[in-house]
Order: sequence, then structure tokens, then C-alpha cells
Amino acid sequence: MAMNELFSAYLEKESEKLSLQYDFHGTIEEYLLTYDSENEVVTKLLRDLEETNSKLFICKNFMFGVSQNVTNQIIHYKDIFKLSAPAICCPYVIYGKQNDDEKEFLIILVTDKDDGYLYAKGIYYCLTEPNGLLDGFRNNAVALYLDKNNYDEVLKSVFSFTAGLKSLGAIQRYYDRRHFDTVDNLRDIAVAGSNRLFEKTKEDLLLAEDRKEIINETIASCFLLKKCVYVQMMMNKGLLEERFEGNIKRQRQAAKDYSDSIPFISFSELWRYQKVEENDEVEEN
Repeated sequence: MAMNELFSAYLEKESEKLSLQYDFHGTIEEYLLTYDSENEVVTKLLRDLEETNSKLFICKNFMFGVSQNVTNQIIHYKDIFKLSAPAICCPYVIYGKQNDDEKEFLIILVTDKDDGYLYAKGIYYCLTEPNGLLDGFRNNAVALYLDKNNYDEVLKSVFSFTAGLKSLGAIQRYYDRRHFDTVDNLRDIAVAGSNRLFEKTKEDLLLAEDRKEIINETIASCFLLKKCVYVQMMMNKGLLEERFEGNIKRQRQAAKDYSDSIPFISFSELWRYQKVEENDEVEEN
């Protein structure tokens, strides 16, 4: 089955089940009639894309589950499996075909989020991994981060693909270089990002009436950071030869160590956090 048919069929099949959640799935034209003013930068991108390709579809807040495959077991972040399925949210999926040769493509899009490119890559690796929803279609998909500061560049990149000037792989490698120059730099960005993530979560929990959504989103976000770092390192064939002398076991262990270095606060501790703070306030009063 072709990738776009596979994705659409999955949404149609799963839409009848409570396990799948998404806010919208349809054409860009239909989306803009409903969400025109919700996200200015996304709306602008969709309008510009629609002018050159009227065959595009979009899925907003696409939720999917995490597989207990070998890679995710090696990452060893068990808290992700404590979340109710589906645990991962992809803010936007844009997909369709090129106008010229009908080549299929799918864009995983994250917007206005600290370290958003790393989250986009984490989602990309989850969806395209063995037994993932898009298994076998890695070369047909690309992960992008979009905000008002990089809008023109992202639009130019998408147009360069739809015009047949660049492959999605070339575009992805370009943005990898833009966001992190080495796997060591990637790890450092992910470590700092995770620290910020959990500090913000602790602040939010003190004011939250419903902690579940905040905690679930935080655990899922941390998993995506770990997933991005682990798989990005394992995918680097040059690193395999240069740093690990062709020894895949050494590379796998190093990738695990880098992923393990990304800090987190446990699922159970997050659930207890607000209660502890509340008790402290009671004692002080």
C-alpha cells in the first residue's frame, strides 16, 4: 500500500476507536475554514503551499502509541509505557503528492516550541521505525520545525522538494546541520532541554487543577528527546567508522549512554510533587 493511502486508511480505521485521537483530518482547504486564525505561521504556510499544490491533506494533533520494540527497550525509559495509549502527539502532519511526478511525501511539523526540531525528529523516528506506522517510508517523510523566524527558509525547502530540486533526505540533513553540528552537541542540547522541560513542569504542577495532562505531555516529550538522540547517533554511519572502528556494539552502547544522560523526574515523583508542595504550605501556615 502506498504511504498516503496507508496513513489515510489508518486514520479512518482508528477513528472509530477510542484509542486514536486527532483534532482534524482533511484537506488544507477544509482545515483553513476551521482553524484559519489559530496559528498564524501554520496558516501562512498552508496558504502558500495550497497555491502550488491543491492535493495536500493535514492532520492536526495526531496521537499515536509507542512500540515496545528493541530500540525503545534499549532506551530504557519505562515511564513512557505508564502513559495511557496513545502517548505521543504530533502537532501537524501534512501529506500529499508532488505535482510533477506524483511522488508521495509527508511532513512532520512542530511549531513554536523550545527544541522543537528535536521533538520533530523524535516523532519522525517513532513513526518510521521498524513496525512503526510508516515503516519502509523513511525516505518519503521529513521532520521540520517552524516559527516566524525561519518561515521563509522552511517554505523554500518545501518548495525545493515539490519542484523536484532536492530530495527530502537532503533537506533533512541540511536542518540537522542547522540545529546541531555533532551528536555531542545534540546530546548537550537535549540535556539542557530536558532540564528546562521538567523545571517548567514543576512550576505548572503547582497551579494545575488537572495534573494528568501536564505529566503525560512531559513524559512523552522527554521520551522524544531520548529517542532523537539515540537513533540519530545510531544512524550516523560515519561515526560508526570514525569513532567506533566499525564496531556496532560499541556504537549502540554509546548511543544508550548518551540517551541515558538526558535527565528526567520519574512519573511517580511528578505525581507526588504538588502534594508535597501543598503539605509544605499547610505546615508553614
